[in-house]
Amino acid sequence: MTSAAAGDGIFIAARPEYFIIAIAFALSLNFVSGLYPAYSAARLDPVEAIGSE
Repeated sequence: MTSAAAGDGIFIAARPEYFIIAIAFALSLNFVSGLYPAYSAARLDPVEAIGSE
């Protein structure tokens, strides 16, 4: 794959391993970033969390 913006073009290696690594990185980052909110929500008292003031 080449870029039309560059004069001769830029070669981009689109190998399947890169897609697998990118998906694994995105999933692990999503998992890690969801841990703290889930942990803090699990520690709340349900009555206080639902109640509004």
